[in-house]
Amino acid sequence: MASYYETYQELERVANSVSLSHAGRAVEQFVKQNVEAWKEGEYTGHEEAVHVQVQDFLMNGVRRINWTMVYDTLRGERRTLGKADELTGLVYSLLQSVVANAEYLTEADTMLRDWLQDQCITWVESRDARKYQSQIAVFANRVLEVYFGVVNWKQVASALRSE
Repeated sequence: MASYYETYQELERVANSVSLSHAGRAVEQFVKQNVEAWKEGEYTGHEEAVHVQVQDFLMNGVRRINWTMVYDTLRGERRTLGKADELTGLVYSLLQSVVANAEYLTEADTMLRDWLQDQCITWVESRDARKYQSQIAVFANRVLEVYFGVVNWKQVASALRSE
């Protein structure tokens, strides 16, 4: 989000407006509040920065799915997903019918990935889609939770404060 000048300036202001011990939390709140406002279609002045960040997170999340495991389970070669990561498990529940006509494993992987990417792009581009609590919304929101959960907000705030 710091690639956008106005957003960077606001993040820097937020990081510098509180003590260093609270700066990480303040930056995290700013980012998450702007993401929530963007999902609702509210104007914050940071819509483009949020849009790009969310889309990057979602496309990265799509790339990290174990597509072969999903496909093998969908066509019955595996009884269950077994020890799948959380995002792979969510995707499996979404994709019961997408690969019905796949002839090869690589074709199925591509079909699954492309379908989910298209759905995520629709979710990102459409305020109405973001308001509807579909399975894609569940996936998208969980990707955001996972990605925001691994951010070292203190380190981000320190970088913004030039410390």
